[in-house]
Amino acid sequence: MFQWRSIYSYFLVPSAAVVQYIIIYNIYIYILIQCIYVQINKAIEVPRDTYKNTLIGVLDIYGFEIFDTNSFEQFCINYCNEKLQQLFIELVLKQEQEEYAREGIQWTPVQYFNNRVICELVDAPHAGIIAIMDEAALNPTKISDQQLLEAMDKRLNGHKHYTSRQLAPTDKKLKHGVDFRITHYAGDVTYSITGFMDKNKDSLWQDLKRLLRSSTNKSLADMWPEGADNIQKTSKRPPSAATLFRNSMSSLVSGLQSKEPFYVRCVKPNPHQAPNMWDPTLVGHQVAYLGLVENVRVRRAGFASRQRYDRFLKRYKMLSQYTWPNYRGRGARDAVLVLARDLQLDGLHYGHTKLFVRWATLLG
Repeated sequence: MFQWRSIYSYFLVPSAAVVQYIIIYNIYIYILIQCIYVQINKAIEVPRDTYKNTLIGVLDIYGFEIFDTNSFEQFCINYCNEKLQQLFIELVLKQEQEEYAREGIQWTPVQYFNNRVICELVDAPHAGIIAIMDEAALNPTKISDQQLLEAMDKRLNGHKHYTSRQLAPTDKKLKHGVDFRITHYAGDVTYSITGFMDKNKDSLWQDLKRLLRSSTNKSLADMWPEGADNIQKTSKRPPSAATLFRNSMSSLVSGLQSKEPFYVRCVKPNPHQAPNMWDPTLVGHQVAYLGLVENVRVRRAGFASRQRYDRFLKRYKMLSQYTWPNYRGRGARDAVLVLARDLQLDGLHYGHTKLFVRWATLLG
């Protein structure tokens, strides 16, 4: 009996085959690094029944990337730094000033720039640059990079932190149909739209993921868990690279907000890795892009140390005959006042619940 059979053949022109090879190679390297992270985290994971609040985590970031040509990678990295700067503002500058107001401490507030508007320029739902890129990726017709830039210009026209040559025809530093500029918290960065569409797509076919998942090499197969997904689940379009990055940043920020941050800022003195050389322009550029100026201004205008009255009294009460061994007055705040008066301490400010010390050396 004659039977109909369907035969499917896939032909790749050499250029398409090269593209698929490059995509597989780059994603393989990325996932390999991810797997290394997972294995390291498993090796150092704290058992469930121990004190997890004693953990110390280290977040190592390079900072803003500004090259002669800035592409999708620099866009993501600089967005990461923008989000971390927003967190820095909220956890350090904003909380610092709010604590002074809450404690009734008189001081001169430091004006600082809140970069939330820049973060929302990138990640706002339905309105940010990432949302515009994702909408372009979902379009059934192939959208070019230039068409993506035109859509961004149309949607973001009037935003004070975004511009392009089409929106600013007299700005000859921007290439028409190619460049757009974002005014980050530390300065302007010009990006080339070329390659944004391709780099934002997950172009690796699900068939290839299944093939890699079926590998007899366990390490290779473990790198592709999505290759084992049900066909109905994988029929949905996977999230874009920018969306995955935004979600990863959201998770990172949520984790950092639950911790007490301490910062180590590294400044490169010269581009030659040479001793006894100081490049003022390079150092000034890093100081600006690391947000150090605002931090120093707040610290200089504020107080180096602050302690609750009961803790301060417990540590220093033996220095005065009026507070040792026990103060017979009304409370810890009055005891600290008596102690400071007896020791003739200056530079102290008395809040509602804490003692604020302007110079840390005073308590040395």
